[in-house]
Amino acid sequence: MSRIRRFRAVAGAVGLAAAIWTIAVPLLGHRLVVTGGPAGQESLDIGLAPVWSSR
Repeated sequence: MSRIRRFRAVAGAVGLAAAIWTIAVPLLGHRLVVTGGPAGQESLDIGLAPVWSSR
């Protein structure tokens, strides 16, 4: 796979994740939350920055 094709695939995946976040959170009002840590630990809201840097 060429570097350009690989770059396009990564950019597309990151762009799609950001688009889904943009639709789900601000427009539809859903919260993306991570839970399941040790007892008593607070949940973590997922914002656009962690979605964008998931590549």
